[in-house]
Amino acid sequence: MGPYQKRPKKAIATTAKNFGIAYNSGGSGVLEYELEVASFQLILQYSTGRFGLNKKIIKNAAAIEILAKGPIPVKEVTRLLKR
Repeated sequence: MGPYQKRPKKAIATTAKNFGIAYNSGGSGVLEYELEVASFQLILQYSTGRFGLNKKIIKNAAAIEILAKGPIPVKEVTRLLKR
């Protein structure tokens, strides 16, 4: 679907929270609103070269979907969590 705009991302987060269902962040990053409203429903998409991900986002997501082959992305996530 490509990068989401803010309004649809907020609507998806609110709906996921209200129905208690999980949803994927997609390739467009994570809004602060999503962390505040639906962090227990958020499946974070993580891949090498993805900018804007930090320890707060990774720690507050319900799950992490790593989109890459090999150990490098796992090492990056581990490194971010140890900071």
